[in-house]
Amino acid sequence: LLSIKKRQSLLVKNMIPTKNFNPSTQPEIPNINSDIEKIRNYLLNRKFSNVLTILNKYSPYIKNSDVLRFYLIWLRLGTSFYQNLKLDLNKTESDLNTIAVQRIGFGEYYYVKSILSMLKNDFAEAEKLFVTSITHESYLERFPIKKKVSFFKIRDLLSFINS
Repeated sequence: LLSIKKRQSLLVKNMIPTKNFNPSTQPEIPNINSDIEKIRNYLLNRKFSNVLTILNKYSPYIKNSDVLRFYLIWLRLGTSFYQNLKLDLNKTESDLNTIAVQRIGFGEYYYVKSILSMLKNDFAEAEKLFVTSITHESYLERFPIKKKVSFFKIRDLLSFINS
């Protein structure tokens, strides 16, 4: 397994633009090592507005960068899952499948696929993908993919069961 710093440098180094890229018309992608780490931490800690702020800085580059597109997809899936927002899951899955996994890292890729499976209510697949993500990146175990259940929902459920 690669260290986080090594993975970061590989991620940035491998931010090779995708098809239809013309170097003469595209601005150079600035060095975003520190922002990639911030984005990852914010996503794992569900601070989606902070991620959006950072990604807005790089909006001209997102279309041509697998890394930035991946984090944008993660942002969409995370906000959909944790904030109950509607999302076209088929399009999102199609977008995710166009990402070169080697540029991202297998752990994070399977982690995000697990969120997608949760949104599709395929809990067995989500669990399998989450376990796979942990085998690649053990730190992901500290960030289980589940919604918090409020005290009031538990109380209502218990009162229904007891009645």
